[in-house]
Amino acid sequence: MGSFSEVSYSTTNEKIDWIFGANLFTDNFDELKVADSLARDYTNTTFGGFIQNTWSMSEKTSFETGLRTDYNLNHGVFVLPKLSYLVKASRKLSGRIGGGLGYKLPTIFTEDAERLTYQNILPINQSIAKVETSVGGNIDVNYKTIIGDKITFSINQLFFYTRLNQPLVLQENLTTNNFSFANADGTIDSRGFETNMKLTYGDFKLFLQYAFIDAQLNYDNINNQKPLTPKHNAGAVLMFEQEEKWRIGFEVYYTGAQFLSDYSETRDYWMMGFMVMREFEHISLFINFENFTDARQSRYQDMVLPPHRDPTFTEIWAPTDGFVANGGFILKF
Repeated sequence: MGSFSEVSYSTTNEKIDWIFGANLFTDNFDELKVADSLARDYTNTTFGGFIQNTWSMSEKTSFETGLRTDYNLNHGVFVLPKLSYLVKASRKLSGRIGGGLGYKLPTIFTEDAERLTYQNILPINQSIAKVETSVGGNIDVNYKTIIGDKITFSINQLFFYTRLNQPLVLQENLTTNNFSFANADGTIDSRGFETNMKLTYGDFKLFLQYAFIDAQLNYDNINNQKPLTPKHNAGAVLMFEQEEKWRIGFEVYYTGAQFLSDYSETRDYWMMGFMVMREFEHISLFINFENFTDARQSRYQDMVLPPHRDPTFTEIWAPTDGFVANGGFILKF
């Protein structure tokens, strides 16, 4: 059971905006007890206060700063500054640079624990576990223009970097077959970029996207890409839209190779989809084909490994449902 309460006050003048606030966050996990179950209950209560300022220095520049301070009853005080600087070089070109600090309280609810369905996972000793802290920054640039009086073009280019300190990682005890959380002796560093483009010509729109994510585990001499985090992702969507008549779309997505928890490498895969909608005065008809190339993990490997009396389930790194088709109608009264 959790709760979140916040109160804030804002004031504005011609060039400077201020926001002041305070909040209370509670997180109470009370696990249903069964025979031989582990006591993994916990309670977190956090009080916080924040202040944010936006300064419009000119028509082309603005500066945003913020400071948040949290006090957690179990783990103490966290001071979290942030800043962002925006420049509008012209009507076509703008850019932003920003950064800040963050933190995450230790809990058993992580992706690694979820893959194990939280079985045989020991409780976290809140008096020993350290809070994960992070520092990060990003730069993004936006550009838009018109090509030949008929084609509109826009692009957003984002670069980012984040360092996660003393990350809480799940470790296996081969003697007891239990798993426990402990703070790693290094960091997790994520860096990369994302590109988004849009072209419009008449009733046609084309969206293009590519992301590169280099998430390195820099602890326990691993020095490898974070499991289940593909370095390369790409996608494209082509839309044809006639107002109150037709809406037709084709999409294609690419997911690059990934590492599993044992650091074996998966294959890459493609997914494609197609959608058609016809609008009439009082009714709209649609049909949708999702993943019609039937990309699914069971085509690439066995999902359940022997022995069948005590099977092992593979990690999920690709779609499991495969090709899905659906259709329907929308009534307008």
